[in-house]
Amino acid sequence: MSHPDTGIPAPKAPSERPGPVALVASSPVAPVRPWWKTPRTADLAAGVGASALFVGAWLLINGYQFGTMDHAIHLPYVLRAQAPDFLQGDPLVEAGSHHPSLLWAGLAWVTKWLPLEPLYFVLHLASVLGLFWGTACLARALYPGRLGRWAAALAPAVMVVPKLTLTWIPTFDNHLLNRTLALGPELVALALAASGRFPAAFLLTGAVFILHPTTASHTALLIWFAALVDRRHHRALLTGPLCFLLSASPLLVQMLLRGSHGGVPFPAPEDWMHLNRLQLFFHHFPSTWMFADHWERLAPLMFILGAWHARALPRAAAGFLLGTLIACVAGWVGLEWLRHPAALHLHLQQASRLMNFVVAICGAAWVAKTWTWPLRRPPFAALALLSYVLDFNLPIIVLGLLDVALGRRQERDVASPSRWAPSAAVLGIVASVWVAAQVLGLSVPPVQLRFDTLPGSRVMAWSREHLPEDAVVAIPPYFTHALISYRYGARRQVLGTYKDGSEVSFSMTFLRQWQERMEALCGCQPFDVAPGTPELLAWFSSQEAVLSGYRTADAARFRELARRFGATHAVVERSPQHEGHRPPPSGLEQVAVVQPALPLLYQDDEFSVYRIAPAP
Repeated sequence: MSHPDTGIPAPKAPSERPGPVALVASSPVAPVRPWWKTPRTADLAAGVGASALFVGAWLLINGYQFGTMDHAIHLPYVLRAQAPDFLQGDPLVEAGSHHPSLLWAGLAWVTKWLPLEPLYFVLHLASVLGLFWGTACLARALYPGRLGRWAAALAPAVMVVPKLTLTWIPTFDNHLLNRTLALGPELVALALAASGRFPAAFLLTGAVFILHPTTASHTALLIWFAALVDRRHHRALLTGPLCFLLSASPLLVQMLLRGSHGGVPFPAPEDWMHLNRLQLFFHHFPSTWMFADHWERLAPLMFILGAWHARALPRAAAGFLLGTLIACVAGWVGLEWLRHPAALHLHLQQASRLMNFVVAICGAAWVAKTWTWPLRRPPFAALALLSYVLDFNLPIIVLGLLDVALGRRQERDVASPSRWAPSAAVLGIVASVWVAAQVLGLSVPPVQLRFDTLPGSRVMAWSREHLPEDAVVAIPPYFTHALISYRYGARRQVLGTYKDGSEVSFSMTFLRQWQERMEALCGCQPFDVAPGTPELLAWFSSQEAVLSGYRTADAARFRELARRFGATHAVVERSPQHEGHRPPPSGLEQVAVVQPALPLLYQDDEFSVYRIAPAP
């Protein structure tokens, strides 16, 4: 039909338009959600919120330290990586080849743009975040579905307080170590193995090896046993180690070229066994362990991985447990029976550290099952949750065994947790700890970012500015005091500290140098222990004997140190310094500090610095 005047066809009425157009016009249009209201954005916000809350809670409860404890050993390795001629001749620094890691070189490279102190803090935050997400990933892999979501929410939350929960102290520290930096990726590798992705798990573990070889080896061992118990993945028993070796090859080649593990012969000499038993009994010598301090800690592990989970333990977790038991037995037999130094160098007993995370996850799954809604047994559920969070061994075992014996376990599935459940769990744990701290009058650990705020930092700063670069300094042979980081703070060589003894297991040369210097510093025989002396008392007594002997050193002894070891200067306490939170061993009284008759160069309210005049 056309227009009567122009002859141009008139437009059709809506009802006369073609069918497809009419259909599109009449279909309802779905409303477009703003990007900030989509489920993916909500999940991202929940993840970021939970991560920030976890990291903040960690710092609030555990604090942070830079330049103390193991940093006294690691920081000189970083400085040696920055400058190959740093402290040439210092026995500890020279023994760094027996403590292999590419982390030192990596940190030295990054410090071209970022100072070491903020770099360490940023990496520490990253390692805490890795702890959180690694545990969550492992929980989701061990328990797919709703139960895994609950375990992923609760298990990381209890790790905010590692010294009071199932994770215990060996799993993390309040300062950055290559072990803590490697932990998150290792947990992700275990999660990959639990999901059946064994090549990726072995490749990731090999990459972690270049940061911390021992814990990466433990992870690879646990992954191998997880493949062993799963018939579908037996091919990974051969291909997996090849992937691991390929990924770890950058550090493995360096270790072979430097002879990193050739420092102790087999069988280990008697003095090596004696000093390592004295220094590291709590890590590697089960025959010395006491029930209250060590074996009793295995009770929740045996229960959660045994009694309650006898029929519900994930297959991968069973493989991890089997690998841990094999490693611990091999470490015990290899070190205490065969006296093979590799059994200690590999830290085989410490493979159990990773099981703490598996235990926390399995325990979280148990609590989630107990709390299935509607809540059928409120008193039991409340006690189960309290036992899990606070690691009360007796209640958790009794309640769990009663639960199994009565056959009243909740077998039906649990409800889906809210996406904000991890944040709520962390917030609940933090609130509980805060209330406990207020009731008990506990102080909040500090977040210490700067080295110049540590005790002894003034004398170290003065020494760096005024002592010759080739100075060899005798300092009080502390174990925990911040002055043990004198090599880093003053950039000067020291005769030695008691803390240096942590490295005696890797080299016979260093062991004998360290022992000779400790005996010379105190003018005594601190490592001659009477038969039958408990190891803990012998360890404390040897520390106190070395330090007390140094406090009584006169000018003649310092001149003898100059003659034997080339000492040029001495740092002496103005008054006895507190050496940590533990009391001195019984039978050893704190002695007064002797100020030697030597030329005085510097003095503050903590320490004095003397020049050691050459002997006449």
